[in-house]
Order: sequence, then C-alpha cells, then structure tokens
Amino acid sequence: MTASNPNNTPRQPGLSALQIGLLAALAGNIMWSLFPFYFRPLTGINPLEILDHRVWGSVVFLAFWLPFNKRWATVTATLRDFKTARYLLLSAALIGGNWLVYIWAVTHDNVLQASLGYYLSPLVAVALSWAILKEKQNRFQFVAFILASLAVGAKIIMTGSLPWVALALGFSFASYGLVRKRTDVGPMSGLFIEALFLLPLALGHLAWLASQNALTVQVGLVWPQPLLILGLGVVTAMPLYFFNTGAKALPLSFVSMLFYTVPTLLFFFATQIFGEPATRADVLVFAVIWLAVGLYLYGQFQSKRPRKPNPRAA
Repeated sequence: MTASNPNNTPRQPGLSALQIGLLAALAGNIMWSLFPFYFRPLTGINPLEILDHRVWGSVVFLAFWLPFNKRWATVTATLRDFKTARYLLLSAALIGGNWLVYIWAVTHDNVLQASLGYYLSPLVAVALSWAILKEKQNRFQFVAFILASLAVGAKIIMTGSLPWVALALGFSFASYGLVRKRTDVGPMSGLFIEALFLLPLALGHLAWLASQNALTVQVGLVWPQPLLILGLGVVTAMPLYFFNTGAKALPLSFVSMLFYTVPTLLFFFATQIFGEPATRADVLVFAVIWLAVGLYLYGQFQSKRPRKPNPRAA
C-alpha cells in the first residue's frame, strides 16, 4: 500500500534548493577549516611571500572564472565607481592583513589562537555595528560581547601576554565584513578587485626579494610545496563561492550558526592533531567564549522570531 499524494503532483527526484544551499555552505566552511592542512606544509617559507603568491594566484584564477560566469561587466562597472572602489581598497587592506596573520599562525603552531580569533569575530562585528552603524543590539548580544571582552582580559592577566593573533584575526575579519557590507558587489567580483588592488604590492615584494636573492619559494622546495603554491588562488576563491551559494538559499541566522563549524574544527585540529597544548587559561577563555557565542546565537534567534500581537494595543 502506497502513501497518497493529496496534490496529485509527481515528486521530483534530486535535492531541493534548501538542501543544496546547506551542502554548499557546509562545503565552504569545511574547506576553510582544512586550511591549516594546506598551509602547514609551507612552514619554513616566508609568510609574506606566501601571501604574495596567494594574491597573484587569486587574480589569475578569477580572471578566468569571472568571464566564464558572466561577471566581468560587474568588475568593470565597480572599478568606474569611485566610492565603491574606495571601500574595496580598504577591504583589500583588511583581508590582506587577515590572510597574512592566519598564514603566520598556521606555520608557527598557533592554530589554537586562530580558532579563538574566529570565535571572536562575530562578537566584534556586533560591537562595530553598534558603535559605527548605530545598529540596535538586543541584551543577549550585548552580554555576549561583554563576556568575550572579559574572557580576553582574563587570558591577558593569566598569561601575562596579549593574544595578538586572535585579536588581529577577530578584528580584521569583523572589520572586513563591516566594510564589505557598504558595497553592493558580489563576493567573487569583490575578491578579484581586492586581489587586483593588492597585486602591485605582491609583485613588487616578490621582485625585491628576487633582487636580494631571498626568494624562499625557489630554494629547497619539496613536494607537494610547488603544487600548493600554484593552487593558492583556487583554494582562496572556492570556499567563498560555496559559502556564498549556501548563504543565498539559507536564513542569515542559520548561516551565522554554521560558520562556527570553522573555529570549532580549528580548535579540534589544534589540540587533537597538531598537538598544541591547551593551558588552563585557554580552557577558561574558550569556555567563556562558547557561552558568549551561545548567547549571541540565541539573541539572533530571538530577534528573528515574529512578535506576538499585544492584546491591549489591539
């Protein structure tokens, strides 16, 4: 006996748009989470030099990608718009700094701090949107930011040192998101323009290193380092493409929640695979940050819920 179909419409095989969006967003997040395994074999190469290759690799890859996806007109129109180009110049500086710190963290056994930085990033974004954009935040998000601030303060007191990697990653990524929010440019087109703005600096730095015989990429490379260098542009762009595909199909609050798979997996890789020690201070800080993240997500969920009508007002 088969179940009846009340609408008498045939069921279409395959995945729904929502399911495809979920898989795409997860794929993007997992790719970002696996970056330490990609960059770790490049240990010993100057992180700034790796950044240079990441920049020109992104330009080359996206120069083929954008015309194929009929996005070239968007790039040219954006470059003619001085206001938008100015914002993208600022976002290029922020994402370039973020990439450099992340590469340094992975190649210098600081994946745990990188994880903390990406836990902090959405909480910093809440504070920046409140301070700069004057966006209203609910009490849960406000308390979440206070808890995160206390956690970082406690780590500074307990260890006697500033967790600069976590703070640099958290603030640069949050600031990048804030700046990109002011531009109406697609993520792939925007990434190409940002990399294009960074390209003269990257090529100039490589040329200067070559003149000083200081190019670490050319000296003593072992397999698979040459392949990893050549693939930097692809691994930079593809997670963003998948994540953006998922973001278009899923609610923003759900996408924000999914993003926390990235620092969670980074925390797991750092402590369980790369053998980075988690001190008592680290455990305390992460416990408070996780509580803050929970409050932040709960606050987001509450802000999206429809409010019940007030019978007295009616």
